[in-house]
Amino acid sequence: MANINVTIRIDDELKGRADELFESLGMSFTTAVNVFIRQSLREGAIPFRISQSKNLSAHADYAVLDADKIGESKTNND
Repeated sequence: MANINVTIRIDDELKGRADELFESLGMSFTTAVNVFIRQSLREGAIPFRISQSKNLSAHADYAVLDADKIGESKTNND
């Protein structure tokens, strides 16, 4: 199967945090994106819940905030 390049725009701090996380999991950013896409196709949906908080502005990054909440709940439950 041939590979193609895909360009996305992402905040540099967010990219750095993601790189650190994925590296700690033994994968690159590209591998993590491929895992996300394959899982989305397998499930026929986004493989996690996306929600909107009533307290956030229209310009907030909902996915990042949701991911932060998931990380905090895992830390609090350990």
